[in-house]
Amino acid sequence: MPPHTHACRSEVYLYFDLNKGGSVTHYMGPGERVRKLKLANQQAVLSPPWSIHCGSGSTHYTFIWGMGGENQEFSDMDPVDPKVVR
Repeated sequence: MPPHTHACRSEVYLYFDLNKGGSVTHYMGPGERVRKLKLANQQAVLSPPWSIHCGSGSTHYTFIWGMGGENQEFSDMDPVDPKVVR
């Protein structure tokens, strides 16, 4: 959080260390048309540049995060107002 996009980068998340039965909801899509992916322990997701990057857990979790893309400028994050996420 906060939800955001990057014009030039994708992000990859691997979620793990969830309690038994726990899940992470990973939000994807443009802010106005979000889809929710329910992920279990040790599952990964790729968020493309046009998609918001954020998630929330039903329990504590740990994640490994990586980025891939053409630029190395980390100030290009474009925040998405959580009020518009639907």
